[in-house]
Amino acid sequence: MRDHEPLIDELLGRFKQEIGADLEKYANHVHRIFETCVMRDTDPANRHKYAIAAVFHDIGIWTARTIDYLPPSIEQAEHYLNTAQGGAGVSEITAMIYWHHKIRPYHGAFHVHRIFETCVMRDTDPANRHKYAIAAVFHDIGIWTARTIDYLPPSIEQAEHYLNTAQGGAGVSEITAMIYWHHKIRPYHGAFSVTVETFRKADWTDVSLGLLTFGADPQMLRRLRRKFPNAGFHWFLIRKISANLLRHPLNPLPMFKS
Repeated sequence: MRDHEPLIDELLGRFKQEIGADLEKYANHVHRIFETCVMRDTDPANRHKYAIAAVFHDIGIWTARTIDYLPPSIEQAEHYLNTAQGGAGVSEITAMIYWHHKIRPYHGAFHVHRIFETCVMRDTDPANRHKYAIAAVFHDIGIWTARTIDYLPPSIEQAEHYLNTAQGGAGVSEITAMIYWHHKIRPYHGAFSVTVETFRKADWTDVSLGLLTFGADPQMLRRLRRKFPNAGFHWFLIRKISANLLRHPLNPLPMFKS
């Protein structure tokens, strides 16, 4: 019997005209996805997220009339989340949508959330929240999309594609700078220094397992790690870096910047 979630019907109703004759087919797919999620994950705090992600995950097929539907689907989800929830849940739900066709298991979600939460803890300017969400999702994405540890160029390429498609290029310079410099060892003093430096510190804090706090509250960082556990992400990075060391001993960490 259907575990009815009214939000699904409400959101699908907003796209009734765009989806047209395919509405029943897509609605049934959305409900099957949602119900499978809440069957696997019984945490009531996640129910709302699954409902939103299920509605928006393929919506770009109809709103943008394209099979390359992930960017327009994410754009629609972000618009809803920013309008209806003040941006709450953007990083998590867009990651759910972006990765829903990934073939191999996904290990990066909690790292993305920890980075995002640390950024908005340091920088409370609401105008930057959206930038941190996008940068967090894309900053390491090239590890998987290009299957390489030299992942900054393909990560930036993916971010640019999304920003050009979903936002008409708005934010490209700033968000790509956040990604390019996020492994910089020394402080960053160039353009967009507030967001780039905030993002850099957040990533170093997470990569160092909280040893580098840059003045952040250690107790809050511990709460973040309990909420979004490591789930083997650091061991995954160590294996990737070790394999690259064997192949390229003179350049084991190509993503690091001085």
